[in-house]
Amino acid sequence: MGYAAFLLPICVYECKSSILVSTYLKTLREEKILFRINLVSVVLAAILSIVTIYIMDSLIGAMLSILIVLAYRCCAGEIKISKIMKKNCAKSMITETVMVVTFVLSGSLMAWSGVVLFTVMYILFLFIFRGEVKEIRNLLFRK
Repeated sequence: MGYAAFLLPICVYECKSSILVSTYLKTLREEKILFRINLVSVVLAAILSIVTIYIMDSLIGAMLSILIVLAYRCCAGEIKISKIMKKNCAKSMITETVMVVTFVLSGSLMAWSGVVLFTVMYILFLFIFRGEVKEIRNLLFRK
Protein backbone atom coordinates (compact mmCIF):
# COMPACT_ATOMS: atom_id res chain seq x y z
CA MET A 1 0.00 0.00 0.00
CA GLY A 2 1.32 3.42 -0.90
CA TYR A 3 2.00 5.76 1.98
CA ALA A 4 1.80 8.70 -0.39
CA ALA A 5 -1.94 8.15 -0.75
CA PHE A 6 -2.34 9.37 2.84
CA LEU A 7 -0.23 12.50 2.48
CA LEU A 8 -2.50 14.63 0.28
CA PRO A 9 -5.63 14.10 2.41
CA ILE A 10 -3.59 14.75 5.57
CA CYS A 11 -2.28 18.00 4.10
CA VAL A 12 -5.73 19.06 2.90
CA TYR A 13 -7.42 18.44 6.25
CA GLU A 14 -4.60 20.08 8.22
CA CYS A 15 -4.49 23.17 6.00
CA LYS A 16 -8.26 23.50 5.96
CA SER A 17 -8.40 23.19 9.72
CA SER A 18 -5.50 25.55 10.40
CA ILE A 19 -6.24 28.19 7.79
CA LEU A 20 -10.03 28.21 7.61
CA VAL A 21 -11.67 26.57 10.61
CA SER A 22 -9.49 27.98 13.37
CA THR A 23 -9.45 31.44 11.76
CA TYR A 24 -13.25 31.52 11.49
CA LEU A 25 -13.74 30.31 15.06
CA LYS A 26 -11.25 32.85 16.42
CA THR A 27 -12.86 35.64 14.39
CA LEU A 28 -16.28 34.64 15.68
CA ARG A 29 -14.80 34.63 19.22
CA GLU A 30 -15.54 30.93 19.69
CA GLU A 31 -12.18 29.90 21.16
CA LYS A 32 -13.93 27.61 23.65
CA ILE A 33 -15.34 25.54 20.78
CA LEU A 34 -11.90 25.42 19.17
CA PHE A 35 -10.39 24.33 22.50
CA ARG A 36 -12.95 21.52 22.93
CA ILE A 37 -12.39 20.28 19.36
CA ASN A 38 -8.62 20.29 19.87
CA LEU A 39 -8.94 18.57 23.25
CA VAL A 40 -11.05 15.76 21.79
CA SER A 41 -8.55 15.51 18.91
CA VAL A 42 -5.64 15.06 21.34
CA VAL A 43 -7.47 12.36 23.29
CA LEU A 44 -8.54 10.60 20.07
CA ALA A 45 -4.98 10.81 18.71
CA ALA A 46 -3.54 9.35 21.92
CA ILE A 47 -5.98 6.43 21.94
CA LEU A 48 -5.55 5.66 18.24
CA SER A 49 -1.76 5.98 18.48
CA ILE A 50 -1.57 3.51 21.35
CA VAL A 51 -3.78 1.06 19.48
CA THR A 52 -2.12 1.34 16.08
CA ILE A 53 1.51 1.66 17.15
CA TYR A 54 1.82 -0.43 20.28
CA ILE A 55 -0.96 -2.99 19.93
CA MET A 56 -1.27 -3.43 16.15
CA ASP A 57 2.35 -2.41 15.33
CA SER A 58 1.15 -0.90 12.05
CA LEU A 59 2.59 2.11 10.25
CA ILE A 60 -0.37 2.21 7.89
CA GLY A 61 -2.71 2.13 10.89
CA ALA A 62 -0.81 5.05 12.42
CA MET A 63 -1.12 7.07 9.21
CA LEU A 64 -4.80 6.21 9.00
CA SER A 65 -5.29 7.29 12.60
CA ILE A 66 -3.61 10.64 11.85
CA LEU A 67 -5.95 11.08 8.89
CA ILE A 68 -8.98 10.20 11.04
CA VAL A 69 -8.01 12.69 13.77
CA LEU A 70 -7.40 15.50 11.27
CA ALA A 71 -10.65 14.71 9.46
CA TYR A 72 -12.52 14.81 12.77
CA ARG A 73 -10.96 18.14 13.73
CA CYS A 74 -11.76 19.71 10.37
CA CYS A 75 -15.31 18.34 10.13
CA ALA A 76 -16.19 19.15 13.75
CA GLY A 77 -15.02 22.72 13.22
CA GLU A 78 -16.94 23.03 9.96
CA ILE A 79 -20.10 21.73 11.63
CA LYS A 80 -19.79 24.27 14.46
CA ILE A 81 -19.16 27.12 12.01
CA SER A 82 -22.09 26.07 9.83
CA LYS A 83 -24.38 26.05 12.88
CA ILE A 84 -23.21 29.51 13.92
CA MET A 85 -23.66 30.87 10.39
CA LYS A 86 -26.88 28.89 9.85
CA LYS A 87 -25.57 27.18 6.70
CA ASN A 88 -25.82 23.55 5.68
CA CYS A 89 -22.50 21.92 4.85
CA ALA A 90 -23.53 18.27 5.07
CA LYS A 91 -23.51 17.67 1.30
CA SER A 92 -20.00 19.05 0.84
CA MET A 93 -18.58 17.27 3.90
CA ILE A 94 -20.02 13.90 2.91
CA THR A 95 -18.78 14.32 -0.65
CA GLU A 96 -15.35 15.42 0.57
CA THR A 97 -15.09 12.40 2.86
CA VAL A 98 -16.11 10.02 0.06
CA MET A 99 -13.50 11.62 -2.20
CA VAL A 100 -10.80 11.22 0.46
CA VAL A 101 -11.69 7.56 1.03
CA THR A 102 -11.68 6.99 -2.73
CA PHE A 103 -8.31 8.73 -3.07
CA VAL A 104 -6.73 6.59 -0.34
CA LEU A 105 -8.22 3.40 -1.81
CA SER A 106 -7.19 4.30 -5.35
CA GLY A 107 -3.68 5.09 -4.12
CA SER A 108 -3.51 1.71 -2.42
CA LEU A 109 -4.41 -0.09 -5.65
CA MET A 110 -1.22 1.26 -7.29
CA ALA A 111 -2.52 0.42 -10.75
CA TRP A 112 -4.58 1.91 -13.52
CA SER A 113 -7.70 0.65 -11.78
CA GLY A 114 -7.02 3.15 -8.99
CA VAL A 115 -6.68 5.99 -11.49
CA VAL A 116 -9.90 4.96 -13.18
CA LEU A 117 -11.72 4.67 -9.85
CA PHE A 118 -10.68 8.14 -8.74
CA THR A 119 -11.40 9.66 -12.16
CA VAL A 120 -14.94 8.26 -12.09
CA MET A 121 -15.46 9.61 -8.57
CA TYR A 122 -14.09 13.02 -9.59
CA ILE A 123 -16.46 13.20 -12.56
CA LEU A 124 -19.31 12.28 -10.20
CA PHE A 125 -18.12 15.01 -7.81
CA LEU A 126 -18.16 17.58 -10.63
CA PHE A 127 -21.66 16.43 -11.60
CA ILE A 128 -22.95 16.77 -8.03
CA PHE A 129 -21.49 20.28 -7.72
CA ARG A 130 -22.14 21.36 -11.31
CA GLY A 131 -23.96 24.52 -10.18
CA GLU A 132 -21.01 25.64 -8.07
CA VAL A 133 -18.59 24.73 -10.87
CA LYS A 134 -20.58 26.88 -13.32
CA GLU A 135 -20.53 29.81 -10.87
CA ILE A 136 -16.76 29.53 -10.47
CA ARG A 137 -16.28 29.25 -14.23
CA ASN A 138 -18.43 32.34 -14.78
CA LEU A 139 -16.46 34.29 -12.17
CA LEU A 140 -13.13 33.29 -13.68
CA PHE A 141 -14.01 33.94 -17.31
CA ARG A 142 -16.22 36.98 -16.91
CA LYS A 143 -15.26 39.92 -19.12
